[in-house]
Amino acid sequence: MMADEKDPSGVETSTHFKFWIFSQAQIAGKRKDLNDAVKQRLKSYAAKSGKKPKPALTLDEERRLHEYFHNQIFAVCDGFKFPFDIIATAQVFWKRFYLNRSAMDHEPTRMMPAMIYLATKTEEANIKSEHLAKLFHCKIAHIIDQEVPVLEGLNFHLKILHPRRPLQRFCNLVAASPIGKSISTKLRKKAMILIKHSYYTDASLLYPPSQIALCSLILVNRKEKLCRESNLLSTCLSTCPPRGANELVTLKKHIEVIVGTLEKGERIHKAFASKESKGKLQKEANALSSKLRKALNPMNDPTSVEYKKQKEARKRKKAQQKAEKAKKRRAEEREKERLIFGGGDDEGGEFVIKSNLKNFKPRPPPPQPPGAN
Repeated sequence: MMADEKDPSGVETSTHFKFWIFSQAQIAGKRKDLNDAVKQRLKSYAAKSGKKPKPALTLDEERRLHEYFHNQIFAVCDGFKFPFDIIATAQVFWKRFYLNRSAMDHEPTRMMPAMIYLATKTEEANIKSEHLAKLFHCKIAHIIDQEVPVLEGLNFHLKILHPRRPLQRFCNLVAASPIGKSISTKLRKKAMILIKHSYYTDASLLYPPSQIALCSLILVNRKEKLCRESNLLSTCLSTCPPRGANELVTLKKHIEVIVGTLEKGERIHKAFASKESKGKLQKEANALSSKLRKALNPMNDPTSVEYKKQKEARKRKKAQQKAEKAKKRRAEEREKERLIFGGGDDEGGEFVIKSNLKNFKPRPPPPQPPGAN
């Protein structure tokens, strides 16, 4: 690791590091597989109905649509004035979920309230589901119903490690160094903005939190020119073992890659914040959402006949299982009663209390003590 060789935060042993850090090629491969599966599903449905297959979103269209929804998550969370950790958790949930599920199988507008609500519960924040339901114009039951699909898409991994903590640790080192506390405060404030914008990109799926935090400080310093970059880097890595010349060259190359990702996130944010491009991006998102709805999996679309039939079948199956459990429980209770009180050998036989009064002999009274009348 770049800045956590001793792993004081437990990154290397966490589900975050073990299961949710990928290479660019792995991410691209997973997304392509999902997209290909949707295309195959649409072809299969078309073959059964004898109609022309509906067009699926391309990988680039999915990417642009997800960028729009990341911006929507920011808007919703800012409206509720959520702290950074809730915003970041909701964004990472979105990244992880749609790395395992296609937007054409699970419509983003339906999944967003459930992801934000789950993020608030994960970060132990107090928010009522009624407030989110009112904002998204949906029923509370809808938010609750989508929680299990979200959890399944996340592989039930809810622990998220954010760059905020390693950033604070680096800034404490900078504040205690000759660079000074005032520069450390400036660096931290602007680095937090860069980290927030990084959620438009795949940074959280590519790099550990400490690397994102360190590179955000470097990028801020390059823009503000607050101190020498070599001094900043050596201060932040002062608690790590010394490196050789070749390791430093590799490290600097890796830093440049991550800095490029952070700059990309900043550009995307500026595009959504710009009045000139905001309307254009909104129109594009509306067009992509319309195309997406045509390619939606009917088994996950509450407005489809297939979904309603599937829901009714699940209800019937659940009721049947409940009835079978109740029947089994009643049979077990009858068997216990038969063993305790006695009765016929056949189930449902006449209930009889067995007795043997003819052979009953009362016990003799206890002997009286001497002198008792």
